[in-house]
Amino acid sequence: MAFSTTIARKFVQGSLPEDAIDFQVSVNGSGYSSDPSLALWGDGSFTVPNPMYEPDGLVLLAGMNTISVRAIDPSGMASSPAVATIWLVTDANI
Repeated sequence: MAFSTTIARKFVQGSLPEDAIDFQVSVNGSGYSSDPSLALWGDGSFTVPNPMYEPDGLVLLAGMNTISVRAIDPSGMASSPAVATIWLVTDANI
């Protein structure tokens, strides 16, 4: 998924396998993390970031932002990452 926006905070939502035992997030090339502040997940869906920690959404940097997510299955294998590329367009870009 790729899109541009002028809104500096966003949530990314999607689906994941219901049998996932862990969910990992990477923001802008950081290592994958299971930090609960990064995602709320369960019952086959996820939201990045976790709205209990970031109620207004993920803070986007000007320009390109990359959010990668992956699920860990019961055997410990990571799924192929799903990637969202979000361009934050600022007044300087217009």
